[in-house]
Amino acid sequence: MLRYIKALAFIFLITSFTVSAETKGHVGLTVNVSVEGYFSPKLSEVEVTDVLPSSPAELAGIKVGQKILSIDGCRVPGCPAYEAKELMNKKPGETLSLLVSNVDGKPVLVNIHVK
Repeated sequence: MLRYIKALAFIFLITSFTVSAETKGHVGLTVNVSVEGYFSPKLSEVEVTDVLPSSPAELAGIKVGQKILSIDGCRVPGCPAYEAKELMNKKPGETLSLLVSNVDGKPVLVNIHVK
């Protein structure tokens, strides 16, 4: 009986790790990030360099060349790099809010529904 319980626990652990790995979200956005500082870097500029076709980012209206001014309320420049990474790491079904500057420089709030 104990052997059976150990086998079930092992199977549970394997499947829970598999499920965790699959819950990482997809935005379809590549950015060029500039930082200031070495030990506690902060974002100084974030520019969109690629948007995948039919991705959540494209569907939300993100365009190559736009600058990201804030990530879920964390302002750029000044957002700590570790915080920005955590904010960008969304799960499917969550929303990523980006304040971006349009080509004309006008700020626009864009909500990306992560897949």
